[in-house]
Amino acid sequence: MSMDVGTGTPVRTDVELRLRPIADDFLPTLDHALSQRDAARAFVAEAITDGVRDVLFLGCGGSWASSVHAAHTLQRLGRALHVSNVRSSEVGEGFPARLGPGTLVIASAHSGGTPETVAAVRLAKRAGARIVTLAHPEGSALGELADLELTYRSNHTITSPKQTLLSHLTWSLLTETGAIADPGPVWAAYDALPVALRTALDEADDHLALTARALADNPFLYVLGAGPNAGASYLLSMCYLVEMQWRYSASFLAGEFFHGAFEMLHGDAGIIHLVGEDASRAVSERAVRFAEQVSPHSHVLDTTMLSLPGIAPELRSEVTPIALGVLCSRLAEHFEAVSGHSLDERRYMGRVDY
Repeated sequence: MSMDVGTGTPVRTDVELRLRPIADDFLPTLDHALSQRDAARAFVAEAITDGVRDVLFLGCGGSWASSVHAAHTLQRLGRALHVSNVRSSEVGEGFPARLGPGTLVIASAHSGGTPETVAAVRLAKRAGARIVTLAHPEGSALGELADLELTYRSNHTITSPKQTLLSHLTWSLLTETGAIADPGPVWAAYDALPVALRTALDEADDHLALTARALADNPFLYVLGAGPNAGASYLLSMCYLVEMQWRYSASFLAGEFFHGAFEMLHGDAGIIHLVGEDASRAVSERAVRFAEQVSPHSHVLDTTMLSLPGIAPELRSEVTPIALGVLCSRLAEHFEAVSGHSLDERRYMGRVDY
């Protein structure tokens, strides 16, 4: 599918594409991510003992978005920590003044070669920061700069293993700084997460198919999220809809939506709400109520429709941001099937010099 730039109307190909099957490596990839927990815990314990108290997440695009959940959790619970989530492309404007030996930099790039992220990590390393990297291959340009290299080894299952790896670091930091006494229940929830997420894909698939078909021809799509779910809304809008489906789209925080963006929710504009089970739920529900009053094109992905087997009720809020990311990835595959435009096709990315 391409876009009529004059009208903003999606232009379909002549035929729909076959819906991609759920990746065969889904469970093995998450299991591999889980297997690196002990290494992450040991690394964090040493860093905290040596005085690290600043945490700086770095990434571009989807890798930055994958860190939103972890950064939000540390900012909410980590009283002893100073936490920032920075887009690597902005580092040229100057690093935080606090950057130095007391900083843990956690840098993500799917390929391990994103130039802006590699350059930012080099600067951080020269400043004396400790470096953790996340990428799918081992031995990448980013990994070669790491004090701890974490990998997920998949080109298909990406965001959920990244977030799983980040959870090792997040909850180890909270434990080592005394924010929580016993991380055991959290580790148990993450151990159950691969099967819970795979079950979620089956449970939500029909709903995702209906959503993609209902919004196939809308000229513009809002995507709203709040709190730790804001990363998933950015991922769906910027990475999947704009980059991979060539659709006009923008993501907004559900609360900020009422400070300007909602004025353009009219006519054929569509809106997708990502609603989790954390403290931001009420903010998202407010946006849903408003949109349903003014638009027939409002669609909701709500994690309460998921059973999430093995996840204790009190820990659903910890893992539902990851579940929403998984649902967004699958929704993108449904958009691909309906539009006939491959998620792998690009105009510029990786094709021209920029």
